[in-house]
Amino acid sequence: MGSVCAKKKEARINQVIHDQSASPYMPDQQTSLLLRDKKTQPQTLVQVKIPKKNKKVRETVKAVTLKNNEGQKMLNDYVFDEFLGQGAFGKVKLAHKQGDPSKRYAIKILKKSKLKRQREFVKDANGNLVVKDALQDVRKEIAIMKKIRHKNLIQLYEVIDNPTCDKLFMVLEFAEGGQLIEWDEDEGKFYKLNEDEELTEDVLSSLFRDCIKGLAFLHKNKIVHRDLKPQNVLMSGKTAKIADFGVSQVVGSKNDVLENTQGTYYFMPPEACDKETAKDGYSGRAADIWALGITFFAFTYLNVPFTGNNIPDILKNISQNEVVFPEDSAISDGLKEFLRFILNKDPKQRPTVNEIAKHPWVNQSSANLLDEMVQEEKVMEVSQVDIDNAFSLVSLMKIKSWAQKWRTESNLKKSGPQNGVDEIEIK
Repeated sequence: MGSVCAKKKEARINQVIHDQSASPYMPDQQTSLLLRDKKTQPQTLVQVKIPKKNKKVRETVKAVTLKNNEGQKMLNDYVFDEFLGQGAFGKVKLAHKQGDPSKRYAIKILKKSKLKRQREFVKDANGNLVVKDALQDVRKEIAIMKKIRHKNLIQLYEVIDNPTCDKLFMVLEFAEGGQLIEWDEDEGKFYKLNEDEELTEDVLSSLFRDCIKGLAFLHKNKIVHRDLKPQNVLMSGKTAKIADFGVSQVVGSKNDVLENTQGTYYFMPPEACDKETAKDGYSGRAADIWALGITFFAFTYLNVPFTGNNIPDILKNISQNEVVFPEDSAISDGLKEFLRFILNKDPKQRPTVNEIAKHPWVNQSSANLLDEMVQEEKVMEVSQVDIDNAFSLVSLMKIKSWAQKWRTESNLKKSGPQNGVDEIEIK
């Protein structure tokens, strides 16, 4: 087993594209299907809510790379600082605005040809199996992030998409505090990234309130996150922000039924772990609430309530066993009751996010949380047209040719810069 210090160093990644693997913690890609609202047709217009005064996401076609006088690589007016992480389809790098190092961003760099080649079968709105590629997921993620504006959600500021370049750039809000805890695969539990930082109940209350407000905004706007977990909660100062909308889904006002599973096994709800209960679908909002409860449990106890030696064991334990709280913990009865309140195994009895916001424990030392949430509502819309036009139409026409041209690694090495746009190599 590697040292904890080594793991901490690798885990100090504030925003990364997570590789999916055969680990129970991250489900296999072939089991991750796009989940759709049963009654939502492709062109259905879905009304959601967002503040009107926030700036729109900038859409840029120009993608010029060069080096500044200090030898740092640049993309347009962004100066790359350090490497943050790498995933299956791209990389994430910290950058700042030229001439203003205080304005920092996390830039996600994706290869469109590679996304296009990653395909899987999914069900369309009519229940028919169709082929979907990973680029469609990115398009949906961008469409959703273009619309959501909330202080407890990571923001998308700019999409840079040159149709002659195989790379797509997403300029995201950088949460300098990063994750509070990380998963130790060998130990099968979480550990604090900063051992000196005490996760007291006051700290947890503030953290949980921010997460509740962020999720409430999503649910009011008819969006389910579908992958809530501690790694997707990032800190900016003392403010917690929900991140990673790669598998998020727009749902209906009343019908939020999901038919397949996506996300992380340890955080899946009981109703999605049993074939009999899952065959007719399950509520996306209720699934988010369960994942929120497991996330809060993990922050509190640095563990998850349901584990197993393999994926079937984990799913069986989630489905059949009750939540057990560690006996040797100095956690208050109020916090335990709060967690028990959220982690109701019956999705029909599980509280909504507004009901969670009314709980006494989360309001005992702060202003009324529900009142704070009510003040953050205005109207916006997300439609299939938004998803289709998430990035430039010209680029979509070019993607097929890129995928064909870069089909093999040998072709990739032979391909040079296109139209004066250099390839960015992040080391």
